[in-house]
Amino acid sequence: MGTAAITKPPALPSDVDLAIVGAGVAGLAAAKTARARGLSVALLEAQSRIGGRAFTDTLDPGNGRAPLPWDRGCHWLHQARENPFTEIADALGFGYRTESRASHIWLGDRWADDADLADRRAAGERAEAAVAAAAEAGRDVAMADVIPDLGRWSGVHRQFLRAVTGEDPAANSTLDDQRYTETGDNWPVEAGFGALVAAWAADVEAITETPVQRIDRRGRDLRLETPRGTLRARAAVLTPSTDVLLSGGLRLDPPMPTELADALAGVPLGAANKVAFAFDRDVFGLEHAMAVHQPDAPRGCNFQIRPFRRDMAIAHSGGPLARQLEQAGPAEMIAFARAQLSEMFGADVHRYLRASATTAWGRDPWIGGGYSVCRPGRAGDRARLLRPVEARIWLAGEACSLTAFGTVGGAHDSGVAAARHAAARLTAARD
Repeated sequence: MGTAAITKPPALPSDVDLAIVGAGVAGLAAAKTARARGLSVALLEAQSRIGGRAFTDTLDPGNGRAPLPWDRGCHWLHQARENPFTEIADALGFGYRTESRASHIWLGDRWADDADLADRRAAGERAEAAVAAAAEAGRDVAMADVIPDLGRWSGVHRQFLRAVTGEDPAANSTLDDQRYTETGDNWPVEAGFGALVAAWAADVEAITETPVQRIDRRGRDLRLETPRGTLRARAAVLTPSTDVLLSGGLRLDPPMPTELADALAGVPLGAANKVAFAFDRDVFGLEHAMAVHQPDAPRGCNFQIRPFRRDMAIAHSGGPLARQLEQAGPAEMIAFARAQLSEMFGADVHRYLRASATTAWGRDPWIGGGYSVCRPGRAGDRARLLRPVEARIWLAGEACSLTAFGTVGGAHDSGVAAARHAAARLTAARD
């Protein structure tokens, strides 16, 4: 059982000022903001839980020990010194780790030494400098087109980019990448980011198990049709992922403007998944660390080893590999990650393996993938997502953030901004 809140759906109101579709972080932030401004709000969520891609689950390590929390989705406080959830975590008593993680790279016959690791860092800096130079010159091209040959680190760096962006650098915009504000402060939440979101949202009433199937915008008010009835609203904030909005599961009538549909297509979801392992003892002899198998890269996983000294390993895959493994199914995902762990740490570690679990965000019909990625040549599309439809329908979510896309902080701030725009518009219409 995850820690995201699961509640019996409350009754569907007949008429509200603002309807918010999706109770992920953007929708929750929009609901809090709108209600603080005196609007009547209906927050509609298709699933039986809130949180969206913020979802903390647990694994049983055996030996009578407490279940180990792990995040199926988001897990870092990215841009932590500026992230609104850092202050929220402090207020709610949620701890996080600010220290940097040790990096370990298996070279096939030995672990990388300090000289190897310094060489890897220098290679990464060359790649980042090349992408930055292209962006500064206004070149909106594929990252892969400008990254130089990094020698033995080319695969490792490509694998790293696939994990952090959810896509291969051949399908990632240089200009969009450089608009992201990288502060170097990426702090994991000890009890789980999903648990933090659930605690923060405890005061928000969400109408769960209520997917919005159609929004009729032909009249003065919007009519949102659901399996539980129809709701009237004077304005709406839509927070489903770009892929969900394009899938047709939520239809606008008349259809969404062509320019909006085109912008959504330019910022689709990448792929990102995890395999979590729980052991009944420390089999790694390491503190909180990251480990990579260099000979397999870029077709490999990035492993979190013993996060918060828990006897766990969490394999992260992104881009093409994440899609392939998800299609193959949980058994193949687990076997693949186990094989990489065995090559790095020895097959004996699995003697003490007690539980495992996988994610499949691409198969979730209400999510559709990992996090948004901008196609080369489409760096202007995020800004286009911010334009309202008829000044009464706004989009929000991590894809709508210009400088913090792919993060919970970006989703939060976009939800706040959309609700503020809606409140200002509704207030002006009343005056």
